[in-house]
Amino acid sequence: MATLQDRDAELHDSTVVVETSKDQTFIGRYLGFDEKGNLMLGSLDHFHGGLGKNVERLEQALQWGVWASIDKAFLPQEEVTRIDLLNRAPWRQGN
Repeated sequence: MATLQDRDAELHDSTVVVETSKDQTFIGRYLGFDEKGNLMLGSLDHFHGGLGKNVERLEQALQWGVWASIDKAFLPQEEVTRIDLLNRAPWRQGN
């Protein structure tokens, strides 16, 4: 089974959408993983709730860009349940 690190070349320095097991959504620049295995995101924003609860904000980010309220974040890999490119609009896929 592929790991998140296996997608590093595809995602590197791109704007991604991340869902976590803690019912949170992050949108930001994918920076890779640190030596502890934490997902690093830069210039990001954070929303409570998953993709389905944040459709309007995600659509705005897709159209106008991310309004970065956080400079950098480190997310434990075990909490990341989904990561995808923002321009793929995964919230429109209904899954």
